[in-house]
Amino acid sequence: MTDYYSNLMQYVDIKTIVAQKDWYINAHKIADDIATLYGIPVFKVVGVIAALSPRNKWYRNIIDTNNLINAVINNLPLPSIATYGRQVKKAIDIINCHNQAECLHHIGKGLKTLSFYHNIMLDFDYVTIDIWIARAAGLCKYAPSKVEYVEIANTIKLIARELNIQPAIVQAGIWVAVRGQAE
Repeated sequence: MTDYYSNLMQYVDIKTIVAQKDWYINAHKIADDIATLYGIPVFKVVGVIAALSPRNKWYRNIIDTNNLINAVINNLPLPSIATYGRQVKKAIDIINCHNQAECLHHIGKGLKTLSFYHNIMLDFDYVTIDIWIARAAGLCKYAPSKVEYVEIANTIKLIARELNIQPAIVQAGIWVAVRGQAE
C-alpha cells in the first residue's frame, strides 16, 4: 500500500498553503463574474467550469467556459473546447439545467469533477484529486481508482485536521507545490 501521508507531507509547506487560502474564493469570484455577465446562476457557471476541467489548464478552462456559455445562450456555433467531447456535452446540459439539483445530476458522480464543483461553490470539506495531487501522493498514473481517490482525499483531510486548516485549502497548497506554480 502506498504511504500517501509521507508522500503528500513532503509537499506541505504552511506558507504555500496559507498563500493559497483564497484560490477557490477567487475561482468562485471568476464564476460569479461570468454568471453576472450572462444573467445566469453562479451554480451553472461553476458546473461548466467543473465539467470542462479534465485535462484542461485553468486559464483555458475559464476561456472555454465563457465561450461555451456565450454560444449556448446566444445560439451561436459551438467553439473549440480543450477537453473531452463528453465533458462538453455535460457542460451544455448544465447550462440548460433548470435548478441546482439538475445541474448536480448532469455533473454526475465523478469524484474529481464533483469535488471541484463543490470547492468552487466554497464547500471546502470536499477534496479535489487531480493528476497533480495523485502524483504528489505517489501514484504514477493519470487517474486514481475510486478507492485510491478516497484514500488520498482522507489523507489530505487528516493533514488538514493536524494543521487546523480546511481540506480544500490544504489540497490547493499541495497542488501549487507539486505543480510548481498557480495558474
